Amino acid sequence: MGATMNKRLATIAAVILRVLIPALRTAGAMQSWVIDPATGCKIGWVHEQSTLISASWSGPVVDGKAQEKGATSLTIRAQNGKESQGQGQVEMLAGLLDGKVVLTWSHGDSYDGYYKAGQREGKGIYKFADGRSYDGEWKAGQMDGKGIMKFADGRIYDGEWKNNKANGHGVFKDTAGKIIYEGEWRDDKPVTQPAQPKSVSAGATAGAMPSWMKQVIYDPEVSAQTREYCQRAFDAIDKLFKTYNIVLSDPVTILVIANRESDIRATMFYFNMSRAQAEAGAGKGIGRSLQTKPVILINNVPEFAMDPHNNLHILSHELFHQVQYQYSGAKKYGNTAKGRLPTWLQEGSAELFADMAAETAGFGSVTEHVQYVEQLIRKAAKIPDTREVPYKWVYFLNQGYPLYQMAELMTYRLSGDNGFGKVLLYCQLLHDESDPDKTFTTAFGVKKSDFLAKMNDYFNKLRN
Repeated sequence: MGATMNKRLATIAAVILRVLIPALRTAGAMQSWVIDPATGCKIGWVHEQSTLISASWSGPVVDGKAQEKGATSLTIRAQNGKESQGQGQVEMLAGLLDGKVVLTWSHGDSYDGYYKAGQREGKGIYKFADGRSYDGEWKAGQMDGKGIMKFADGRIYDGEWKNNKANGHGVFKDTAGKIIYEGEWRDDKPVTQPAQPKSVSAGATAGAMPSWMKQVIYDPEVSAQTREYCQRAFDAIDKLFKTYNIVLSDPVTILVIANRESDIRATMFYFNMSRAQAEAGAGKGIGRSLQTKPVILINNVPEFAMDPHNNLHILSHELFHQVQYQYSGAKKYGNTAKGRLPTWLQEGSAELFADMAAETAGFGSVTEHVQYVEQLIRKAAKIPDTREVPYKWVYFLNQGYPLYQMAELMTYRLSGDNGFGKVLLYCQLLHDESDPDKTFTTAFGVKKSDFLAKMNDYFNKLRN
């Protein structure tokens, strides 16, 4: 699908400094109360997007409410109906968390810090199931003040926060500790000087226009440095296209969008949406590759704008979606299942192609990346039965399973060393409306059901 969710971004919670998990959105929080059936005391929960449905308390009870130090167990229900259980040693005041709190949740998150009147307040460390951690100041349940966000891949933002967003002075470092940007931030975005004409072709930065590209259009806020990163990415991708003799019948237009209004207008035009629909989706996701048109839209968020590795990864991932759409015939079939790869193979092959592009550009070998992803799978709180992934992709994704990492490893083992051409062959065979299962066997030399069963064993052994 068009929205990029590569393993690095999945690992750092989808979007660096831009999209924070709902558990941290507490503006306008509401109270919910339950009674511990064992003690008869009242216990409250303060949150905007979840409700307390049961709780237990082992400490003192004052005026019918949990008070002072004790052990608690909480079960909350999110707006989507998903339930989570938390337990730990806490301090209470009038039935609400207040004071030192140590809580661990069933979905893998944990918090060690201070609360006031039911919300995180003061110093605290929040660890996410995906490997991120925030160590810093909180106010009214939100990251507010000075704090450090560390990501699973080693990148760091150290600076000021307001309302769960980077606001004020901050430093962003890459995995090697190199400073990518230091300066002022506003609502998760670096404050940079806009500077170039609204529309610039790829060749205007450096190098010749590759045959697979029609044009690249930048918003004026996109910095010269980001444009240079894009050109480097195009050069690396072009080398891969030539290595595998990839030719696109319809050259691609790439738009790098830096503000909400541009996002809305581009979405209305290319996706044929109303303004209301476009406004509802504005700012969600980083990359979108249209299935029915040779167009890619990229949001110029910090990890794209300031990190050349992620810049390359996002562009190559989305460009390979265009290869899939044009080679398989998905473009001509529109938004139907015809000509469409299974989602796990669609995303897995785009991830693998992005890693191949990274290797071409000197960002590390594919083998090293595969080993890194294997480590992430080992550390994951849970993984699904691989045999069910083709049929429950969206469900499993919503459950927090590391599907993009699994999909990449599946594609890597399916194609084998130096066998990425098999993926291209599979796409081309789908173009002829061949039976998908028979086409899979023809391209990869194994039945799909047998391969999925084999991969299920592989993942189980990897985690044992």
